[in-house]
Amino acid sequence: MNHFVELYLNEFPEEQDRVDKHIKLNGTFLGHIFFDESICGPLCHMIKHSTDPDRIRRLVAFIEKMLLEGDAYVKSVVTINILNKIKLEKGIFEKAKPYLSEELIIKFQEEAM
Repeated sequence: MNHFVELYLNEFPEEQDRVDKHIKLNGTFLGHIFFDESICGPLCHMIKHSTDPDRIRRLVAFIEKMLLEGDAYVKSVVTINILNKIKLEKGIFEKAKPYLSEELIIKFQEEAM
């Protein structure tokens, strides 16, 4: 997970304070909690309201990297906290499709069942 935290901060350096506060509050980095709050919630909001397409693309690329390259824990963070929520929130998955690679759509459908 540390590798993906580093990648996340490289892509989104403005999130460093949020990561630091999360670790201070929890005593460690909790991937399920952090990425649910920092990626899933904001991503769903941006997709739903069609705002900030560049950030959506960057977040989706990061999620794809986690899903395709991560270990079992990282994949569970993506599946449980991100993909399932996007799939369950009415209309979000359809609105997200233009931002998803074909490979991610297939993975998304397999993983988020």
